[in-house]
Amino acid sequence: MARWSEKLGNSVNFAIEKVDHDTFLESFLKDRSFQPANEQERKEFEDFSFVSAAMALAVYIASKDEKISHQEKEAIIDELLYQIEYSFKEYELLAEEFGVRDKRLVNMLYESYKNKITAGKYNVDNDIALLNKYYENNPYKKNYLIRLCYIVAFTESRNVDKELEMTGKLAGKLKVPKEEELRLRKEAESIVREQK
Repeated sequence: MARWSEKLGNSVNFAIEKVDHDTFLESFLKDRSFQPANEQERKEFEDFSFVSAAMALAVYIASKDEKISHQEKEAIIDELLYQIEYSFKEYELLAEEFGVRDKRLVNMLYESYKNKITAGKYNVDNDIALLNKYYENNPYKKNYLIRLCYIVAFTESRNVDKELEMTGKLAGKLKVPKEEELRLRKEAESIVREQK
């Protein structure tokens, strides 16, 4: 079973290889490099676009200490998939769990974002502007993104303060209310503490 169709996977593979990272998320959200042909594909498109945005921000936060550890990589991928499959209240668009092909796409996304971010070819403000536009009236998705970033920040003890500070700045740019941001931070810290 798979959450995303082979058609979407092929579009992602093409985009990762051919599209400059600064325009990757924009090409999926705005330029629609994947053209859904039916309602199921539209849901897949929305799902993948959100996963891509979450991955970009999580890798961005993890890279703030200039080296992404294997532990952080696992936390990014595992938490991203877990939170969407099991915890994200609004996220019942697709009934399927992530299959092998889907997880391979998520890993490809991770590697693509990591390479572009560490090479200095990523502008987080471009993605923030798109996220504010597309999720303006959806605090659940913005909260998910900030919670995931805080989970990544708390995962490793090295340079936590730098990653926490950057996550706080992202929350401000995403217009997450301060009290909500503090709640998400505590929730993320609790999640990471329970996992250790």
